[in-house]
Amino acid sequence: MQKVSIRISDGEQELHYLVSPEVAGKLVQHLNQVVFPSTMLPPQNFDFTPVSRKYRGLAKYLHEQDAAAIALTFSQIEDILEEPLKPSARKHAAWWANTDSHSQATAWLAVGWKTSELDLAAETLIFQKSK
Repeated sequence: MQKVSIRISDGEQELHYLVSPEVAGKLVQHLNQVVFPSTMLPPQNFDFTPVSRKYRGLAKYLHEQDAAAIALTFSQIEDILEEPLKPSARKHAAWWANTDSHSQATAWLAVGWKTSELDLAAETLIFQKSK
């Protein structure tokens, strides 16, 4: 069974626990209820584990955006990913298709975005929040 490491500290004493992911989730929920009163909104937590590690940075970046649409160059996306795009991203429009059968598309679809207005020659595209 998979275990998650939990570390709790009060500044003087530190405790370590190994718990199941379910218990860890319940602990986080409880802490949010205690730390953030009902008049405050808890932070936006999102489970990025379904997104491949390679494209997780892009998913996190899009998830943090408040705009309804965002224009990015391929170079900007590479900066977000901290690695180059695959060569096929620059050659084939299908690479940018909004289909969950591709790991890169899962990155933006999982956080409620879709691609549009792709320009392979200019190496730009627009991400739009899905409705």
